[in-house]
Amino acid sequence: VVAPLLFNSKNHTEWPQVVSQDVRRHVHSLRTHALVVSGQVHGRTLLPLPAGCQNVEQADLETDKRGEMVNNTIIHSLESAVIEWSHQIHAVLKKDSSDALLEGQTPTPHSELLFWRDRYADLECIHSQLNSSKVNKMALLLEAVESSYAPAFTSLQQGVLTALEEAEDVHFYLRPLQPLIEDMESAEFPDVRGQIGPLMHTVCLVWANSRYYNTPPRLIVLLQETSNLLIQQASLFPCVFS
Repeated sequence: VVAPLLFNSKNHTEWPQVVSQDVRRHVHSLRTHALVVSGQVHGRTLLPLPAGCQNVEQADLETDKRGEMVNNTIIHSLESAVIEWSHQIHAVLKKDSSDALLEGQTPTPHSELLFWRDRYADLECIHSQLNSSKVNKMALLLEAVESSYAPAFTSLQQGVLTALEEAEDVHFYLRPLQPLIEDMESAEFPDVRGQIGPLMHTVCLVWANSRYYNTPPRLIVLLQETSNLLIQQASLFPCVFS
């Protein structure tokens, strides 16, 4: 409620320019932080638009028509946004489903499916933001002024697209495992033996058809998680070893 009032320059008419700019900068920083946190709460990476992004279209138009130099403040704001987005996106891209195993945890195949489902949804959200009309205009403006961040932004978009294609492929081919894993989790341990065959057969189909999950490191993670599930199920029925 307060942010729009403080951000509106019409409410700063009697303030010194330095104070007005400082207030607007702090308000924008607060709104940016709130946006990022709200996205994290819902498992999504939200990319805050830079301050002054509403002036990008006008600046681009002026550059096209008169060849004038664009306000350096706008360019600096756009470049700062690219840097911040890079940090956010790289944090997403470096995540891997094997992280839990490397940290000494004992995830099950259910965790693997959740990881790729959430990764696909998050990357799809990021890709949508990077290809919005406002962001595309920002990219065009950076290219027009020959900013050194223009190639970095293009590389960032390509990296997200590549990761999105991987996540979509893996999520699609892992989904058939969901009912098999749920049946195994709910089954009595003596009955699990008969469910291992169908599960392994489906894993083989994933290996044969997925473009991105057909590597030893990926399959090893899934098999380790399957072993964890079997151990957990066995621990619930200690009498089978007596």
